[in-house]
Amino acid sequence: MAIFKVIDNPLDDKEKLYKVCNYIVEGAKDNDMHNCVGRGVSPASAYNDIIEMLDLFDKNKGRRGYHFTVSFAEGEPICDTDYLQI
Repeated sequence: MAIFKVIDNPLDDKEKLYKVCNYIVEGAKDNDMHNCVGRGVSPASAYNDIIEMLDLFDKNKGRRGYHFTVSFAEGEPICDTDYLQI
């Protein structure tokens, strides 16, 4: 069974958002990006995709995103779509 965690980081400015996107993608590269998925966002261009979406909806202040982690038990069979269903 998956464990879902919300990371307590308000991501209230572009610098924080950039650092989190970079941290997630750089860490995922160690696993060939198998565990880095997003809904409507490509992990390789996540920061730019998010900024474009925020600009489109005129959301230029306040919280810009949330950072979640999903962990599965070792050996538990999963695929990329499992992350998105949680």
